[in-house]
Amino acid sequence: MHLPPRFWSSTETDVADASGRHLTLRIWGWSDESETEARSVAADRLRRLIDRGGPSLGRSKRAEYYPFSPLREELLEVLGDRTDPDGFVTRNAYGATVLTTEVVLIADVDATEEPVDGGGFFRALFGRPKPATEVSPDERRIRAFADTHSSLGVHAYRTAGGFRVFVTGTGFVATDDGSRQLLEELGSDPLYMRLCDVQGTFRARLSPKPWRVGAGRAQERWPRESPDAAARHERWLGDYERRSKGAKVCAPLFRSGPPPSPVEQRVLDFHEQRTVGAANARLA
Repeated sequence: MHLPPRFWSSTETDVADASGRHLTLRIWGWSDESETEARSVAADRLRRLIDRGGPSLGRSKRAEYYPFSPLREELLEVLGDRTDPDGFVTRNAYGATVLTTEVVLIADVDATEEPVDGGGFFRALFGRPKPATEVSPDERRIRAFADTHSSLGVHAYRTAGGFRVFVTGTGFVATDDGSRQLLEELGSDPLYMRLCDVQGTFRARLSPKPWRVGAGRAQERWPRESPDAAARHERWLGDYERRSKGAKVCAPLFRSGPPPSPVEQRVLDFHEQRTVGAANARLA
């Protein structure tokens, strides 16, 4: 597994689109060797983009998060040996820390339905707590997956927006058809599946989404391009980390199947240390 590029550099130019409207195109290049090489990559990417007729103006902001190029994220931590890491931690575009690994399959599952007995609106209206035995259709699907794939280890968690599932013992890498099939069975987010396929790794957010703890999104992307930008980022980071206290990303739901391998266990332990807080901590 490759670590994120060490060097980034951007280049830009003004162009006119088909309607005559002037646009400023800014393209980033990357390198593990030098900033000079990163500049050269940026210039080459910009030239090829212009030759193709420019960017697609209809591309969604969400789609921009899943590029066919390395993610422009700050490397914060490496799990294990840098020459053959178990994974690494970066800070993503909006400021949360993220685990990237290829040694264990990770499914991101958005909640899609109300629990089986319904009543979600009236329960919220009158403050009636959810019965401890109530299980949503999404959770039922995950538990059924674990029963069907009893030869695999399934480690399931609740998140603020749904569920997260680690699957051990698959023998697959992220680009294998087998990985895609398992992710589809679990109901994983299609855009997340695309990212896994393009990058060849799995990802799991380790810290709260900033807006869930009352902080704004990070405004200064990596790399910070001036001392002022770096200072603004540090101020934002201090506020975000302060607001994140008392919040957690995951709550354990269940585990099933055979034990993980030693390397899988290291990644699972690291993930739980960073995401599972106190029982009364809020999910964010």
